[in-house]
Amino acid sequence: IEPPENEAAIYRNFISDVGPRAIGVGYSEAVNLAFDANNMRLALLWQGSFMDGARHWNGRGQGYQPPAGENVIKLPQGVAFAQLDSADAAWPAAEYRTKDLRFRGYQLDKRQHPTFRYERGNVSITDTPAPLPDNEDQIKRTLQLKTKDAPSNLYFRAAAGNIVAKDGGFLVNDELLISVKGSGAGIHNNELRVPIQFRKGTAQLEITYAWVF
Repeated sequence: IEPPENEAAIYRNFISDVGPRAIGVGYSEAVNLAFDANNMRLALLWQGSFMDGARHWNGRGQGYQPPAGENVIKLPQGVAFAQLDSADAAWPAAEYRTKDLRFRGYQLDKRQHPTFRYERGNVSITDTPAPLPDNEDQIKRTLQLKTKDAPSNLYFRAAAGNIVAKDGGFLVNDELLISVKGSGAGIHNNELRVPIQFRKGTAQLEITYAWVF
């Protein structure tokens, strides 16, 4: 499976390290991602070829299919949004399928780029990833949150592992540079956490993922 010129390809199936409700997105810029609709998280990023769908198209279609490309980056399992008592509190343990968030599907724009939609309590979230133009090394993700009753101490977890501040962003496991606009990200318990700051019921984060291989 490869995306058409100037459009994205969508692959909904069992994807390795993502889960049974995986949504793979291959962009014509040769960057790819997989979204986990069980836990509302960005699960994988990779470059180059998108997916080989032969496993799921032939015979009974059993098993999980890995990405077909290279430079695969795995992001944390479990939910990406959680309410914590403090920035240093333990993140909720990963579950097979979270009960804290509800998936509301996705919408495609003219280039077949998806915007994922989900909810946490009374907070509605739109999640729009897209490659940066003419750049095969970066994906930009825009998260918009809306609510009539803003929760306190809501955090977004962007990454986990060996994280250090670098070049105005955060270097994760010597493979990914993450920059965050819209709130003050910080390193807590070997995780990159971003406090959600609502203003008049809305909040927005812009997150850029850049490969450093």
